[in-house]
Amino acid sequence: MRGAIYVIGGLAIIVLFIVRQRRSERFEQRSLLIPAALAVYGILLLDHTAHRDPFTTSSALLLSLSAVASISFGVFRGRTVDLFIRDGELWERATWANLGIGWGGLLLVRLGLIATAGAVGAALAASPTSIPLMLAITLAAQMLVVGERAKRSGAVISPSRRGAQAGEAAGLTHRGMSSDPVAVRKRTAANRGVHRALSLDEKRTTIVEF
Repeated sequence: MRGAIYVIGGLAIIVLFIVRQRRSERFEQRSLLIPAALAVYGILLLDHTAHRDPFTTSSALLLSLSAVASISFGVFRGRTVDLFIRDGELWERATWANLGIGWGGLLLVRLGLIATAGAVGAALAASPTSIPLMLAITLAAQMLVVGERAKRSGAVISPSRRGAQAGEAAGLTHRGMSSDPVAVRKRTAANRGVHRALSLDEKRTTIVEF
């Protein structure tokens, strides 16, 4: 039962990232908090599973291969995601080829390694408890590669929404305005809408890909 939960949870996270990456949106500075949390959780799960399933040489080798595959496909997605400039800001969007190969390929490799682990009796490597750790590794690899590409582009990079809202809240408090999170989000959305409208009016909608 728990194994099914780990599989469904892992697939849900992948679907969430696919849906988000398919939308064209401003590139934002991203924190590695989610991959880090997944990594810690995954390590704890594997440690707990190791009390029941021995950590053998075969399991170590297959888990290492899974980690290498996770890094490789994460780097592939990071290098092939579309980064482009719109209205002077950096935007991003993943293509179906990027997602199909990047996630589909990783899934096939992982299934092959899990099947191999089951065949050679490497129960730890075959356990679905390795899913969170491998997800953390592949997501971190993708984020680091995309972040480095964004820095090299020289384009304007939007701060993270949470950081922007926190900074705006601090500024509003200093000016005696409400720093209520809901009010801050409404003002931020309104300001973005005005900026977008001005950009369209001034015909600054040229997209330059690199």
